[in-house]
Amino acid sequence: MKKRAAALFTLALIALPLTAFPLTNTNKSPVTNNVFLAEFYEGSATNQGAEAGGASSFWSIVNIILYTAIFGVVAYFVVRLIVRKSALPVSEDKQVVDIILTKTMGLSSYLQIVKIGKAYYLFSLGSDGLKLLDKIEDKETIDFIELNRDSLKPKETKFFDILSFFPPGKKIDKLDFMRQQKDKLKKM
Repeated sequence: MKKRAAALFTLALIALPLTAFPLTNTNKSPVTNNVFLAEFYEGSATNQGAEAGGASSFWSIVNIILYTAIFGVVAYFVVRLIVRKSALPVSEDKQVVDIILTKTMGLSSYLQIVKIGKAYYLFSLGSDGLKLLDKIEDKETIDFIELNRDSLKPKETKFFDILSFFPPGKKIDKLDFMRQQKDKLKKM
């Protein structure tokens, strides 16, 4: 149902501008350059009188805004559809595959400890792809990973977390600030 409605909406968008300009000559005579130019200049002369009233320019602006809004909505849904169709399905099941640790080793290379089922693996992730480095079989290492699992998990980085790296601003008392400004103005 949604696809049919989207197709009809797109067809209406294409057909709407075409209805504003008829494809046939209303005079029923063959169109020549001179006839076309005469009709064009007659229409522009009558349109200039209408534009002086402001009605034609108002509707032109309304049409521009309307078509821009329609184009924006259609573009939004087309991009959303493309992204949805091209995205790979991702499972959120932590029982089968769970990323335990991600450590940056360079500009675009990482080490990851991943639990797949009941086994632990060490992967190298870089610009050349994902490579299996080793299967972790040492019982002490596995116990250490299990005990410190929550502290080793990669943390989600949000925009506000990035802003926390900047130094905080100074806390200034408003009344004290106003007194300082007043003293500066008196000294001038």
